[in-house]
Amino acid sequence: MMTDTTNTNGYLRITSINVQGAREYGFFKAVARWGVDIGNFDIIACQETKLQADKTTKYLLFDKNEPSQYIGFWANATTREMGAGVASLVTELWQKHIIKRNTHKGRGISLDFGYHLGAHFRIVNCYVPASRDEERKRELQELTEWAKKEIQEAKEKGMETIVCGDFNGVVNPSLDRSSEKNQNTNIEKGLLEWLVET
Repeated sequence: MMTDTTNTNGYLRITSINVQGAREYGFFKAVARWGVDIGNFDIIACQETKLQADKTTKYLLFDKNEPSQYIGFWANATTREMGAGVASLVTELWQKHIIKRNTHKGRGISLDFGYHLGAHFRIVNCYVPASRDEERKRELQELTEWAKKEIQEAKEKGMETIVCGDFNGVVNPSLDRSSEKNQNTNIEKGLLEWLVET
């Protein structure tokens, strides 16, 4: 039986994980158990869920015998885009403060949190495709524009922003420990460089 280990120390604990596809029913229940047992995380940002838009996500965290402490917010693929799908799993304690949600084509999701005292912040969760064919480049450009808009809008509203995800690249390729073959196909650095400089 899962015990109540809700984080009450005043800090927001977030982790980001590429789940590389929900391979079986109950997968996200296991992720939720891991989030509580290992890190006592308030928010788990998941990338590459590979869930389709018609996939019923309502019951992915539901188990009458073992209630989950997380509520799932999903951005699923509309077609079979490679690696698409992101999710943000939020504990019930923090979920009640969500005032806005926005998604982008199965590759991005943003959540706005608000409080009576006026403190507001936004969490942006992205998955950048690794492939560099023309279709993926177009998707990357659209995702980059969406993410920048979300971040700039939050800044204009005086909101703090937390950005997490899998960007499939590094800002400085010389620091990449992967093989030279992988470095040669490294991600275009636009979004990462912009995030560092912003």
